Amino acid sequence: MTFDSVLKLVAIALALYALLPQSKRLEFKLRLSWYHVLSMLAIGVVVHILLFYSSLVSCEVVPQFPSDQFKMKPQEVAYLVVISSSLLFWVWFHFSPIPRRKVKDLSLLIQQLLAESRYGEAALLLDENLHRIHRISLLDFRMDRLRSRLVRDVRFPPLEKPEIVRLLEAGGNDDSLESVVRSRKGLSRLIRVPLHRLEQFVGQLLPSHELSKRAAEDVSRVTLLNQELLDYISKSKPYFLLKVLETDPIEKERFVNGVMARLLRSPRSVLSFELEQSQDISTEHRYAIRESNRLVYYFFSDVTRTEKLGVWKPVGDEMLRHLKRPGRGGAADDEYNHALGDFSDMGRWESPLFVGIRFFDIMVSEAIYQKVEWHMWLMYFQFVLKGICQNYAPHPDSKDSYWETPTKYSYLIYEILDVLQQWILCVRHVPKDQKNMSISSDRLDHENSSIVKTSIMVLGEGLMTIFETQSIPKDFFAKRVQGVCHTYFELVRSGRISPFGELLLKSIMRGGYQHNSPSEGYQAELIKAFIDNDNEPQRHQDVEVGLAFLVNEFVSGFGEVCLKNRLRCECTPKSITLISESRGRRYSVTR
Repeated sequence: MTFDSVLKLVAIALALYALLPQSKRLEFKLRLSWYHVLSMLAIGVVVHILLFYSSLVSCEVVPQFPSDQFKMKPQEVAYLVVISSSLLFWVWFHFSPIPRRKVKDLSLLIQQLLAESRYGEAALLLDENLHRIHRISLLDFRMDRLRSRLVRDVRFPPLEKPEIVRLLEAGGNDDSLESVVRSRKGLSRLIRVPLHRLEQFVGQLLPSHELSKRAAEDVSRVTLLNQELLDYISKSKPYFLLKVLETDPIEKERFVNGVMARLLRSPRSVLSFELEQSQDISTEHRYAIRESNRLVYYFFSDVTRTEKLGVWKPVGDEMLRHLKRPGRGGAADDEYNHALGDFSDMGRWESPLFVGIRFFDIMVSEAIYQKVEWHMWLMYFQFVLKGICQNYAPHPDSKDSYWETPTKYSYLIYEILDVLQQWILCVRHVPKDQKNMSISSDRLDHENSSIVKTSIMVLGEGLMTIFETQSIPKDFFAKRVQGVCHTYFELVRSGRISPFGELLLKSIMRGGYQHNSPSEGYQAELIKAFIDNDNEPQRHQDVEVGLAFLVNEFVSGFGEVCLKNRLRCECTPKSITLISESRGRRYSVTR
């Protein structure tokens, strides 16, 4: 190896360094420490000595090289030194973390990259150093933990009361008791106080890294909440979210909320794709959660993670924001008011509303089967449903669409009600004593641990909201009620779960909650839809049992005269017979 060869190697190294991304070059400077520089200088000196060895020998600066023993020339040894040291130096440098004293420089560097809109390089720096930053923010190092133990403030408690009582019971007088207490306290302090002061003195000698800790916390507080960086991460590095969840930084909750909201609003995001790939049913309304769908698997394989993070909030809030964005609520401007088209096949996975419905569906279903005693805030469905109803104004092009779901909004309403009914029907397949699928009272008030009761109340509230929306056709409302009636008949066929059917009837009749006051027209339409149940005839006795509750509830609230005005019926002092106008069926209800 000659001097020219060394120059060529140096030139190649500089060229490769110039080709590195800016973030890598900046990270190189951050990782470079004084011992790296000293090592490179030492290697350079050794290489130059070997290259100019013959001249240095003639000047008697170095001894003669024993080439007859090593059978290698000094230039060949120089080549081996360059190659081996380069490899060792790369491994050493690659695995050495950023020094704690340079975390502030890292924070400033990331902020500079963000200011220059170089979000990719900033995200890469964060991705590769997040674990290190988190450890520094916690001072999770051996010497820091030792220093924390040594300098801690220790309080010396006085003699405990039980021991004083024991001294009194032993017959000691006040003077002897005081002297004993004083002597014990004095003895304790005589030994422990100087020892603690010595520990504090030694701890103060150890280096403190509080400045590095605050700099690492600044990365979490400032960098992770940068709005443009959140946009970039949600589009280009969505799985960076999982690394943040694993490291648990200070602003984890706000970061998760920001990324999840952006994933939901982005058409065909990773979240949308993974939810679409998780639609296979493994058992009764329980979806197959595959490890290959990394986000879905993280949130739902152990749904307590989702419960602790409260991920339903950014998802639900983004659905509500989507419904309030400009252009919503007009027949011409709001695409959801147009004809259904292929929305039910392909377009739905580009809708934040549908993706949010599927997210809640999988989340609550897993909470049911994993026995989580919390409603998982499925009440978001009633607010989303209200937003949809407020915006509902069908475009003329929807008149020739499929009559049951003519618009995209009507399709979303159907999906919400269907999901609620599927959660309720899960009660057929869980143990009788499972707390999150049981009810402690038949009152329509909250039981936060009961998913089934919350679903029943939200379903009742939703039906009343649909009826009160003037722009929604009454035929559409009647069809949705008949679907709920089918759920009721599924429940009452089993004696074990028939109380859930009774609670469901009470919920839809009273509009979901105990304090609601449904209108006369709403309750009358419910009874009419219940009589005209779907093409699959139900057991006559089941229909009459349900009608008995509905009719008596109506009569107690509005009177028999209103019932005759609203429905086709025949009344006697002992019974009321209702007649289905569309199917000609007759059902008798005992007063």
